[in-house]
Amino acid sequence: MRCVTRAFALFGGLALSGLMTSQAVQAADIAPVVEEPAGLGWYISIFGGPKWGHGDIDAEWTRGESPCYENTIQVCDLVASIIRREGELHGEIDNGFLIGGAIGAQFTENLRGEIEVSGARLDTKSHAEEYVDYGIGIGQEYEANDDDHIRELFILANVWFSFPVSTMFSPYVGGGVGVAHVDADFGVEDFQTGAVANDIFSASEDADGWNFAYQLGAGIMIGLSEHIAIDLGYRFKAIPNVDLDPDFCGGNDCLQIVDVKADDDFDIHEHVAQIGLTIGF
Repeated sequence: MRCVTRAFALFGGLALSGLMTSQAVQAADIAPVVEEPAGLGWYISIFGGPKWGHGDIDAEWTRGESPCYENTIQVCDLVASIIRREGELHGEIDNGFLIGGAIGAQFTENLRGEIEVSGARLDTKSHAEEYVDYGIGIGQEYEANDDDHIRELFILANVWFSFPVSTMFSPYVGGGVGVAHVDADFGVEDFQTGAVANDIFSASEDADGWNFAYQLGAGIMIGLSEHIAIDLGYRFKAIPNVDLDPDFCGGNDCLQIVDVKADDDFDIHEHVAQIGLTIGF
């Protein structure tokens, strides 16, 4: 009986030893698995939203005496008695909207970059007034108002830093720099500034050119699926030192302008609340 027990123990030991040896050999034959680094995650996005603008322009002028038009002697004498005309123009940016798109790449889990192209349109409001002094303690103020638009085209390179808090929510902050084309109209068309019909005046300051631009922003990405997300964000956009081109009378035969003080440029500051759709591929 003892011999049988010893035989079973011997065979069992040999079997266990063989099994362990076989597993070790197989493990040695399997090459280690190396995880390849992930490539860039490309994406596109479209977005839009309301925009609140801030920026204003000012111009002041002084004009010479009125000419004597072909009218009665009494009217001519009254017009000729004018000793000075002082006027001013004020224009400001109102609200509007923005729409655009971007193409970008997710470099890491926390860093992405993109090229943004967006366009905006905002309202502008202008007010002009001119005070006519007759030099005998009598004066008259004339004024006019007008509404127009400012149009913008942004091309920006943006960098965003993300802080994922879950598979669904990922807040981010960042900003970008680039250029913006501004086409802006401030001013009023011909308005009456005297006692005779021919006594009209107009004033404007316009912008039409490319300028440096930048933006700062923050938001949150809300994942709908592995490749689709909703982007809720805020942007502060700025276009500094936009060149202005003043124009008075608009080519009409107005009175001679003796002195002008007009803004050469102005700054545009804007707040944007936007919503977008981002698609990864």
